[in-house]
Amino acid sequence: MQAGGCADVVEFLFWGGVPGWSVAYQRGPLRFDPSGRPARVPGRVHLVVRLSPASGTDPVTGAAVYGGPTAMLPARPSAIRGLRRLGDFEAVTTWAVGLPSRRPFAVRVATGRLLITIAAPSPRPRRCLLRQAHLRPGYPPGWFADLTPEWACGYFGPRPFPIVPNSDAFTWTVTVRTTTLPPAAVVAAALRNGGLRRRST
Repeated sequence: MQAGGCADVVEFLFWGGVPGWSVAYQRGPLRFDPSGRPARVPGRVHLVVRLSPASGTDPVTGAAVYGGPTAMLPARPSAIRGLRRLGDFEAVTTWAVGLPSRRPFAVRVATGRLLITIAAPSPRPRRCLLRQAHLRPGYPPGWFADLTPEWACGYFGPRPFPIVPNSDAFTWTVTVRTTTLPPAAVVAAALRNGGLRRRST
């Protein structure tokens, strides 16, 4: 999942190609497949994604091939209230995306990926909060940022990128200094130190 300035992107990754799919808003109540038990998914409306043939287990060996969570709560500013797997039965996998209201969405198929782009309710701030450092780093319009609580501001990129839950814990050490130097001097210093790879005006 990624939260950009104007949209949220939910991305499914596959081995062996993208299966058949359908994505549509569905009225409740949502139910788990195959038990039929009621499923609670945060959000007032739900976008349901059905994938077939698709499974989180190898059909030959029975070994699990998906080790991620079956429920996720994206961090703000994402408008997605929650995601939950409703079923993985008889080669049909179903997920529900909980939203505060119906929003336009588009589906795109890429190599081994299914991307669902959901329009944001309103433009998003271009900053993220590092609570432990009391900083609000900004990032360029159109870029994506890792906004999950564990890795907030840990990565930025001009294209969507997957945020993988349950990653092994690791940290970065960042030193920040304030300065009154003019921008031209900062750019010149970055060029000298090899810290600037691209600049634009």
